[in-house]
Amino acid sequence: MNIFGLFGPSNPELQFTRLYFKKLKKKIQGLALVSLKELEIKTKFKGNDLTHYLNNAYAEYVREKYDKNEIIDRYIRAALTLYQPKPEYSHDRIVPNIRDRRYLEELRRIRQNKEIEYVYEEYNDELYIFYAQDTEHSISYLVKDNIEEYSIETAGLKERAIKNLLNILPNIESQGENGYFMLTAGGNYEASLILVESIWTPENFNIKGEIVIGVPARDLVLITGSEDKEGLERLKSTVFEVNQTGNHLVSDKLYIYQNGKFAIFGQ
Repeated sequence: MNIFGLFGPSNPELQFTRLYFKKLKKKIQGLALVSLKELEIKTKFKGNDLTHYLNNAYAEYVREKYDKNEIIDRYIRAALTLYQPKPEYSHDRIVPNIRDRRYLEELRRIRQNKEIEYVYEEYNDELYIFYAQDTEHSISYLVKDNIEEYSIETAGLKERAIKNLLNILPNIESQGENGYFMLTAGGNYEASLILVESIWTPENFNIKGEIVIGVPARDLVLITGSEDKEGLERLKSTVFEVNQTGNHLVSDKLYIYQNGKFAIFGQ
């Protein structure tokens, strides 16, 4: 039976989702489809229910105009780890991931306000630190059961995760000029660099005033000065644009560095 015949008229998001499942099913023998709708696939494999959210993959396809097969194949390579035996756990691979209030609210919506199982903590009024294990091909968020399962010490977890992050990352570089800069560190953990206090010193950035940043996506940290009107306008514009058209989004706010920590700018 053609399972896709069960669905109504096609649209770009649904076509993308169908192609994703078609490719995924070829990779996973015995994979069963539970439901499929625009940018969401629910599957069953060896008694386990799994959900694939394709929002980031589709947003990348729309924004970058790459071949959809190339993008889908890349995301499937990462998704395959969901169907494989759990990777060997390592305390040295726990890393911090930065997400915002929108992400937390979406988790609550999906779980219908049930308890969120992920291990996370509040960073400021808008941002949260979610802890994960970095593997070769993917990032696997820690859940509360992992705390006991892997004997994870919660005291000092943030400090250890930051140390692990710095050991995992390639060179951290600052690019830019004229009071406007960008951090680069491999493409997956730039947003997490807001936690590394040694980066955020006046000596590292030639700016006017205090450090103000935008972290619109996980791979994008932009920096300017609190007294740089042109830089602030450029920063606001870029953060807005990325949040409208980008993928792997983090935040739509600006933040100022004060007293060893970032707070929402303009409040």
